Amino acid sequence: MTKFNESWRLRYAGNRLALPVLVDPRLGRALFALLGVAILLALFAGAIDAHHGALLLLGAGPTAEFVPSKATTDLGEKLAKTRHDIAELFKANANVDADGRSNGYKGGDWVAQVQKLNDEASTQAKTYEDAVKLERDAWQNEMSLAGLTNLKTTATPPDGLGGPADGAAAKARPMRDILATKGKELKAIADGGSGTMSFELSEAEYVKLLQGAGVKTLLTSGDIAPQADRQAVVPSAQFLSDVTDLFLPGTTDSDTIEFYEETTFTNAAAETTEGNAAPESALDFTLRTFPVQEISTFIPVTRRVLGDTAGLQSYVEGRLGHMINLRRSGQLLTGNGTPPNIKGILQTSGIQTQAKGSDPTPDAVYKAMVLARTTGDAEPTGAIFHAQDWQDVRLLRTIDGIYIWGSPSEAGPDRIWGLAARISNSITQNTGLVGGFRPYAQVFRRQGATIEVSTEHSTFFTERKAAVLIYERLALAVYRPAAFVSITGI
Repeated sequence: MTKFNESWRLRYAGNRLALPVLVDPRLGRALFALLGVAILLALFAGAIDAHHGALLLLGAGPTAEFVPSKATTDLGEKLAKTRHDIAELFKANANVDADGRSNGYKGGDWVAQVQKLNDEASTQAKTYEDAVKLERDAWQNEMSLAGLTNLKTTATPPDGLGGPADGAAAKARPMRDILATKGKELKAIADGGSGTMSFELSEAEYVKLLQGAGVKTLLTSGDIAPQADRQAVVPSAQFLSDVTDLFLPGTTDSDTIEFYEETTFTNAAAETTEGNAAPESALDFTLRTFPVQEISTFIPVTRRVLGDTAGLQSYVEGRLGHMINLRRSGQLLTGNGTPPNIKGILQTSGIQTQAKGSDPTPDAVYKAMVLARTTGDAEPTGAIFHAQDWQDVRLLRTIDGIYIWGSPSEAGPDRIWGLAARISNSITQNTGLVGGFRPYAQVFRRQGATIEVSTEHSTFFTERKAAVLIYERLALAVYRPAAFVSITGI
């Protein structure tokens, strides 16, 4: 016969009963907890035969209505008397006018008496409330256990509990008869102490005991799944360091930006002797045209999900804005100019190039700045690097291992030779850009980012769908290409 060794610790004090369970790994925590409840109910169902250490824990049974004990009632009466004494002090020291109306209170030592009595009342109230709660909990415990006297086991009692050995005829016995062998331990628990009660059950007896307690089917999380704690939507990794703010901002009411660029500058100025002709200089201009282009995208969604999912529309609109920013940054730097593309700085004819070669990156950057100043006659205002390329700059060290761009414990300056270094994945890796972004390149906005939601697309109306659309219109004008220098081979 398979036997289960279980230890049950019962502590009974103040009409409270605790029943921790030591779990058998074969059947699991939940079933043994139910077994503990079944045994506990049997224990409180009635008295054990006096010959075996008879014991009655709950007496004649609980009353149908909660009634505090005399000791607790006395506490309540003591509290009521203290409150009455406080009220009498206020009444005795009130100023009453001729019409019998109260007009404040007199001064004197009675105020200190009131404070003292009030402190006593607070202490008495807590003591009384704790006593009532303790007794009410005990009463509710007794009510839950009252009348449950029919718990029995129909399995064969295992050896050592007064029953036949394996293979003998099964005999249904009240659980109290099984527990009668533990009279000494039960008496110690009932007297306010604690004790340990160990016994063995056969597998058949164990199952029958659970059936006697009304256990039919074990419910698990597989039957009823817990409600998930759903957090906010987590966006995908889309690194963005927008470069738009490096450029000179502007607006336009047209669809084209035009200006004349001075493309010829012949300076023949010289000292001239009296009577001789002055040398002739020359200027020439070329019309430059930059069309306004549109960047747009949309996301189709059902009208139901927009209505049923709080915050979804604002999230979608925010991500659409991020998409526009990503595309715009890329176009401003590397757009090829073929309509409807914008022509980016690095694709603009006339910009200068500085090869890194064997120079350290900071040296190549400074040489590019000098090119912008000399050939481009412009003061650089910014530098743009890919994240991988800036990593090499940030990790530069001296021969003795000291980081040049600052301690690893600090964020470090995103600056190089005094220029703000913009780290952006919109620029091609191994290529850097230094230039006079202001005032030699300007972003004109014909229409800022605009979001529209409409069902008038394809068959969206009948399918109860909506298109969340975002678009913007802008142009990039590069006034002096020589003010910008591309650094290659970083």
